[in-house]
Amino acid sequence: MARSKKLRISILVLTLSVSFSLTGLAENSRQTDPGDERKVVKIAIQDRNDLNELSSLVEPWEVQEDYIVTDVTGEEMQRLRDRGFSVEVLFASRAEFEASLDRPSPRAGPEGLYHSYAEMRDELQQLELLHPEIAKVYDIGDSWEKTQGLGNRDLWAIKISDNVAADEDESEVLLLGCHHAREWIS
Repeated sequence: MARSKKLRISILVLTLSVSFSLTGLAENSRQTDPGDERKVVKIAIQDRNDLNELSSLVEPWEVQEDYIVTDVTGEEMQRLRDRGFSVEVLFASRAEFEASLDRPSPRAGPEGLYHSYAEMRDELQQLELLHPEIAKVYDIGDSWEKTQGLGNRDLWAIKISDNVAADEDESEVLLLGCHHAREWIS
């Protein structure tokens, strides 16, 4: 009986070793295939039909009236072009995209649709500076990318109150924004 148990354990260990080895080989082959490097791209759309078709093929990060932004492999990009979509590479890799996050995007700022991280942080701090009697800015933690060593973004909150220094027992409102990428507002 003890010999049978040892044999089963040996077979289990061998099976797990082979499984982990094969998983490692698959991971290594994926990392060395330059066509599998994910690129951040802008895909032109004409109408809602294009958007619906693309939504079944890729995960949109940003949707605008005439384009979407997402990430694709070289193979996926070719399939999109084969289907007639115009695909423009914005960043040659996810690493290049992530390195650009602290720079304002071309559409960011007072004239654009979105604030960059730096603009949002600076605007909150400016509000506190201009109105210290009613506004207080708090660093409430680290972003996921900061916890992973991929960026240096903190999570910011601002309290607006007629008595900002006190924690009063009165009705409160909590507004959340800029907290998830690629998520529809609900």
